[in-house]
Amino acid sequence: MPMLSLCFTQEDCEAIMSIPLGSVVHLHDHKYWFFAKDGKYSVKSGYWVALRQCMGAIMEGGSSDTSPQKLFWRKVWALKVPNKIKLLVWRACSNVLSTSLNLYFKRVLQTPLCSRCGKSEETALHALRSCKRSRKFWNLTPFFCRLDAYHGSFADIFETATHVSSEQELKNFAGCVWLSWLIRNDTLHEKESGILGEAIERTFEFIQSFQQGNARCRPTLLPHHVRWIKPPHQSLDLNCDEAMVTESTVRGLGGLFRNQDSEFLCDFACDGPAGFDVLGTELAAMREGLLMAS
Repeated sequence: MPMLSLCFTQEDCEAIMSIPLGSVVHLHDHKYWFFAKDGKYSVKSGYWVALRQCMGAIMEGGSSDTSPQKLFWRKVWALKVPNKIKLLVWRACSNVLSTSLNLYFKRVLQTPLCSRCGKSEETALHALRSCKRSRKFWNLTPFFCRLDAYHGSFADIFETATHVSSEQELKNFAGCVWLSWLIRNDTLHEKESGILGEAIERTFEFIQSFQQGNARCRPTLLPHHVRWIKPPHQSLDLNCDEAMVTESTVRGLGGLFRNQDSEFLCDFACDGPAGFDVLGTELAAMREGLLMAS
């Protein structure tokens, strides 16, 4: 009653106290874990709650959240580079790379020392920048002077790079981070990485071709007023199109048939006629569809 009076008026308190509790009045209170269906705490459920709370500052929240950490992760995931490069950068910044130190903590390795130099514990920063093998690699990149000026963890270094680098420089820097880790793994497994300078150039070309490929493959959005119209009863709907390889004259055409309920019936595909432009090839696709329908 005293606690109710702190939160409610006297009239509300009397109304609440008059509510019959029925048979549950004889039940004893017990602890209930809200994050499990059966109400019982387990290490597994506790782990996932803690993980969600830790990752909440990184991955969750509304679009209006402009905290520096969230802005940093948005820049990382917005990089127009292959997903394997973005994932590697995220793992390095989150300190979840399979470095010797992390594997030592998990009792996979007997020592946390770097397997390449054997002098320092292999953290993400050591593996990607501080090791003498890594420094040899970075000295061949356009970023070797900047790395000496950056301080802190690897996440701090990459966050600084997001502020002082142009968009293209940041893409190339992320590519070098990925290549540095790849070379580290090649050395660990006694694989030949080739000439470092050529590998760096190939990485830059890989990022450039990825950007060009994405620009070519970007779909064209139809206007909002364009809608599929249901064909009349006992009639078919023919959809056809053409495709071509930009760097050559190879063309293809195809199409499919649907009934009045928009259910798929059959399709066709073949090589396009040589010497035709886009409109001519699409007309050829329509002709093939009409011949098939007849």
